[in-house]
Amino acid sequence: MKVTFILLYTIVMGLFVTESYAQTAKLNISADKSTVKDVLQNIENQTDFLFVYNPNEINLTRKISVKAINESLENVLSQIFGGTDVLYVIEGNNVVLLKRPDTLKRPDTQQQNKISVRGVVVDQGGEPVFGASIVEKGVATNGAISDADGNFSLNVSPGATLIVSYIGYTTQEIAIGSRTQLQITLQEDLHALEEVVVVGYGTQKKITLTGSVAEVSGEKLLKTPASSLSRTLAGRLPGVRVRDVGGRPGEDAIVDVRGFKSGSGALIVVDGIEQAGFHIDPYEVESISVLKDATAAIYGNNAAGGVILITTKQGLTGDPRIRYSGSVGFQNFTVYPDMLDAAGFAEITDESDINRGVAPADVTYGAAAIQKFREGTDPAYRSYDWADMMLRQNAPMVQHNLNARGGTDKAKYFVSLGYLTQSSLYSAS
Repeated sequence: MKVTFILLYTIVMGLFVTESYAQTAKLNISADKSTVKDVLQNIENQTDFLFVYNPNEINLTRKISVKAINESLENVLSQIFGGTDVLYVIEGNNVVLLKRPDTLKRPDTQQQNKISVRGVVVDQGGEPVFGASIVEKGVATNGAISDADGNFSLNVSPGATLIVSYIGYTTQEIAIGSRTQLQITLQEDLHALEEVVVVGYGTQKKITLTGSVAEVSGEKLLKTPASSLSRTLAGRLPGVRVRDVGGRPGEDAIVDVRGFKSGSGALIVVDGIEQAGFHIDPYEVESISVLKDATAAIYGNNAAGGVILITTKQGLTGDPRIRYSGSVGFQNFTVYPDMLDAAGFAEITDESDINRGVAPADVTYGAAAIQKFREGTDPAYRSYDWADMMLRQNAPMVQHNLNARGGTDKAKYFVSLGYLTQSSLYSAS
């Protein structure tokens, strides 16, 4: 949903893509009076879909309620934009949102004065542009959208002027005159492509960027307090998978890019310096970028599994800005099985022996031992709930951070002090 993805979309649109992912991907969403922007972000977090749109045309602050359990993307989009003036088009993993230029119905006497104009919209390389908006100037309700081959058809007034627009290209006004067949060539908006993207040890202009880059700000990471920076990335970046396989307090989760598992996984670079892990306070992070393919080549073989670039906060010119953040939470088991007592364990052990062909007189425990387990008077046959003795149901986690940033034209500073304590679910007593 960022402008960073616009160039990637225009490149992908020229390639052959299939709709298999759009047909098989299933969504689970429960949103009550949420904004359109939040629901679209939720879809991006669950899938590899990326939304491309002009924020000036799409109302992102509209409140909606969406209920979807194992639903397809099209069903969810119909709930979001049904009955609105938004048209959505799915191309591979990209979803284009456009304002629908509905043709205004006019009396037959006026329709007789219309002429039919057909045309094709292409880019500077002669490739068809899919999803371009063609609107009659002065009649905002009379328009069309170019199809996958760049073709469009529109009934307009004689001598009308067409306004042709598309994301990443300059808007053009075409006077049709007496023509009924048009070929419109869009010019790239070089001003939009002058934005800078962090790709390696330095920066690169978007106009020269050909790889896949995803980015998330530090403020978004802090919306979900976690014991380590790696865990805050879960569901934040498309193509990035976060797995927590250890569970030890303070331990980093395993992060891989696009499912890459061999070697040591993704390379982690903090302010241009390679690091062995995510050993940094989330409150000190300004932004995180992920380089997924060609843009990671600058790092050589170590970047075969992708690169995670972490940019920390720097000092700012101005008065001191002091910020405190803290959180207190409790950890517990998502699933905790009921355990058998000693008598129950002895019974199923003897039953297993008999099922394996052991004679009833030769089973492991026997009826006498099981009865002693039930009575519990003999210390040698007492039942102990070891799991209950070793584990605690709620383990507290406390996190505090105090930082200050400021400076002058000559010197800037950023100072951060963090504290984290995370108790284990294993009881120390």
